[in-house]
Amino acid sequence: MLRDSSSNLFANYASQPASAEGNFLDASSTALLASTVYRLSLLWGTHTYLPHAERTRKTLSSTTTTTDNNNNNTSSDAAPLLHFDADGWLTPVVNPHSYGVQGAKSPEGQAFVVDMQSAWRDWVEDGSKGANGATGMHRDVGVIGWGLVVLGVCWGAFL
Repeated sequence: MLRDSSSNLFANYASQPASAEGNFLDASSTALLASTVYRLSLLWGTHTYLPHAERTRKTLSSTTTTTDNNNNNTSSDAAPLLHFDADGWLTPVVNPHSYGVQGAKSPEGQAFVVDMQSAWRDWVEDGSKGANGATGMHRDVGVIGWGLVVLGVCWGAFL
């Protein structure tokens, strides 16, 4: 599962590039993965993937462009949000009634954005620990890396 470096979004199917037939970029899963990184930082003090989470969160909050490789948001605050339509729905998303198809509206996607924002808020209120801890990372995170992040957050929730 590689984050698309030009859009900072993840693909719908983790085992395939976004350019594969039937695959597409998915802002819903991107928000969900970012939220797990912030929670993992809070629960276990693991900060390895924070630069990726910050890039994707800033991208989803972007108005005209994505963030650059130095986590700088280069967008204009005067424009509408790039990854939300005029009614406030996150885009692009999976069709919740047919997972292999890109959809227009996803309640799950909306919930993942709220989860990401609340996890980010909690992380910031806790002092943004690890914010600069892994800024030297320039490679995309693979399936195993993000799988470990999700597993760590789930494990922490059961403790």
